Amino acid sequence: MKQAARCTGAAALWACSAFAAHPESISMSPGHVHEACKLMAAGEQWRYDFSADDKLEFNVHYHVGDAVIYPVGPLATNMKAGVVSAELDQTYCLMWRNTAGEPIQLRIAEP
Repeated sequence: MKQAARCTGAAALWACSAFAAHPESISMSPGHVHEACKLMAAGEQWRYDFSADDKLEFNVHYHVGDAVIYPVGPLATNMKAGVVSAELDQTYCLMWRNTAGEPIQLRIAEP
């Protein structure tokens, strides 16, 4: 199974590392972005499930050249479960952004 990359940062600063699928809890300060990315083969599926104390901006996206393609969102929600189905051999990313003025706790469930 391919591993995903976990990226966190604010503004244009990003830090990424590989991680195995496991539950995690992240404190999202105002403006904070958290991203989990996975290299997927066409037809592969990736389940996700999360909840948060308040609404976060959430999307599933991938890049083609300079274009960003959004199979899901962006949308404001405090919980969502779903499946990313890869249409192309591509790196797909789940991304959360705290647009509120207060910290929000994000909980990502084990898939």
